[in-house]
Amino acid sequence: MIADEITIECGPMRLEPRNAPEAELLLGVVADLRIIVRGRIWFSDPDFPVVELSRAIARWLAVGGDFEFETMEAEELPFLWVRAAGNGCVLGAAWQNFSIEPLLPCEAVRRTLHRFAENVVSSIKEQLDVNVARLVGLRAG
Repeated sequence: MIADEITIECGPMRLEPRNAPEAELLLGVVADLRIIVRGRIWFSDPDFPVVELSRAIARWLAVGGDFEFETMEAEELPFLWVRAAGNGCVLGAAWQNFSIEPLLPCEAVRRTLHRFAENVVSSIKEQLDVNVARLVGLRAG
């Protein structure tokens, strides 16, 4: 296994509009999101709704199975997905730059997505002084 087969970078966090009420935080917090697979940018979006994705990740981690993310910000369904296949996971996105071959280890994908969601919560608190932990709903561990 190659170290850092998949990494997710995002930031800086922006709140649009700046004083959005909690009900609007799901889509209102955006950031430049980059998913890097084996050293290449697989997905990039400069205004991605990172709280919406983090909440979907937290729900997926709680129930398991395949992950399918549908964002209110795009027409493509599903927009991002993780599906178990053979000895690994298929990672796909509507705007991906390339197909991933060979498959990624499922545990590495889960761990990376969990770390991303945790980082979104802490980065929003640090950068915007807004607490989205309850909205995201990550469980400890």
